[in-house]
Amino acid sequence: MDDSGHSSFTLLDRECLDIIGKTAASLRKEVEKRTGDATHFPEDIEVIIDKRGLFKVRLKTKAEGSSYKGPMSYGVISMITDQKVLKVYESQKNGNGLEELSDMEKVN
Repeated sequence: MDDSGHSSFTLLDRECLDIIGKTAASLRKEVEKRTGDATHFPEDIEVIIDKRGLFKVRLKTKAEGSSYKGPMSYGVISMITDQKVLKVYESQKNGNGLEELSDMEKVN
């Protein structure tokens, strides 16, 4: 998380397909075809605005870090958007709001 209170998450093909119904590669191709520039924001991604989910992310150590000095982005390893699981998580989370995702996977 940066000073603004926001975090960036990198979703690859599997996660994009699960959430948006399209792969990251197909989103990029569609944007490039529509705008001529693959760096534009894909409109299809708006379906995830205000959605809730649990993310298991990969954090890089300083030793793994690159020379990139931009905003921190976290790679999503897995995610859960099932409302039943989210309700169980919210009712069982400990005092600081953290719980192992592996514990939540047992609820599935």
